[in-house]
Amino acid sequence: MFVDDKSHLKIPIHFKLGKTSRGIRVETSLDKIPEDKRAEYKTVVFEMRPITWKMSNDLMRECRYKNMQTGTDDIDWIKYKEQKLKMVVAGWDAKTDDSKAIPVTEDAIMKLHPLIAETLLSLYDRESYLDEDSKA
Repeated sequence: MFVDDKSHLKIPIHFKLGKTSRGIRVETSLDKIPEDKRAEYKTVVFEMRPITWKMSNDLMRECRYKNMQTGTDDIDWIKYKEQKLKMVVAGWDAKTDDSKAIPVTEDAIMKLHPLIAETLLSLYDRESYLDEDSKA
């Protein structure tokens, strides 16, 4: 019922860069990668903060805007996803090519590949909310 804000979700993301480093393939589970291809993938484990009621409300307020055409309040969903990602990423084990830790900063979060960011938010939501498929 109450959010344990010290208990972070750990979400691994497996990815493989293309030959030009522009293309990327992302997998959410090692089981989805054939054993003979696993060495081609890197894994980053993201530590994600749980969202409290206050954080959720602050996020919604920050992303709300007045729609001048309808005269109603709307949500800027792109800004919502960006702000949510910056709010919940608490850590990662990402390293540079020369094995130096990459600090978690707003700038670094905003430089994540879009496919990694979208996959991370999707996995975060799936892990944060019980549904009929949940084993809890």
